[in-house]
Amino acid sequence: MSKEICAKTIRFSGKTYQIGQAIEIDDADEVTRLKDLGALVVDAVAETETTNDSEDEPATLDQIVDAIGRLDEDGLNKDGSPSVTAVRDLLGDLTVEGSAIKEAVEYIALQNKED
Repeated sequence: MSKEICAKTIRFSGKTYQIGQAIEIDDADEVTRLKDLGALVVDAVAETETTNDSEDEPATLDQIVDAIGRLDEDGLNKDGSPSVTAVRDLLGDLTVEGSAIKEAVEYIALQNKED
């Protein structure tokens, strides 16, 4: 188990962690991945704190739609679709699934069609 400090707001294992908050991670690969994303302070050790349960809700459709709207060209795949990683980074939520992003894209298309 690794104790780390968040370098930016992230969602991990269904909880939201704020900048400077401690997080316990069991999987060494996850530690490496989160450090590569810039989500953890390198070589930090701290006591774990709990987060407010009201913040532990999954990202909503509106939040995902908003994040997609803020993506620049670097946040898009070659086919023009939103990158899952880019959306996760914008939301600070590592639990956002590709299916939720696909649903948001379909919602945006429907809204544009109605306009």
